Amino acid sequence: MIVKGYKYLTEEAAQSGVDSLNTYYNIPTNVECLTINWRYYSYVESNNFWFIVWADSLNVVLGEPEDIELPDPPSQR
Repeated sequence: MIVKGYKYLTEEAAQSGVDSLNTYYNIPTNVECLTINWRYYSYVESNNFWFIVWADSLNVVLGEPEDIELPDPPSQR
């Protein structure tokens, strides 16, 4: 399966991307806020990388997304 997004080789780099988004969008807005991240990252264990799924609001901070190949999910029986 191919998704558009931002691929990172370390968890620290993925967290840095999340931190940049949070700073740009001023998240969380206060200590009682339920939204603590603008977006979060996922990990693909079989390929050993982290990624953030693309959305229009991310381009301004993270730039243009790339095509990321993800393993196909297991089929449901």
